[in-house]
Amino acid sequence: MNEKYAKQATDFVLDYLDRTRDQPDPELLDRLKWSPDDLKRFQQRWNEIRRNGQSNDASQQASFEETLRSLGLRPPSGSSQNTKGANDGFNELRDSGSRTKPPAAYQDAFDAFRRSMGRNPATAP
Repeated sequence: MNEKYAKQATDFVLDYLDRTRDQPDPELLDRLKWSPDDLKRFQQRWNEIRRNGQSNDASQQASFEETLRSLGLRPPSGSSQNTKGANDGFNELRDSGSRTKPPAAYQDAFDAFRRSMGRNPATAP
């Protein structure tokens, strides 16, 4: 996983949320099934995580890096999208390999997040 990319992506999302703090995107809230207060708490938690990553404390930095790794974000031009995957024999779709789906309880929120990042989970490799 590319930690630099994950950090840039989370910074981008948090900066977007900061800019739209007074008027959060109602479509995003609807897709996530969140209230404006839920979004505010999410933003506060992640801003705290980001501040910990900028700390001089090695344990806080390590925790921040582990949190970024746990997101599983990869750059769009990464090897997972540029390499030829095994075709599954159905409409020339690439096999998803060892990637697993999120738990059913989080599938809608995960799909909404991926769509908000410019990806469509139905067409993602």
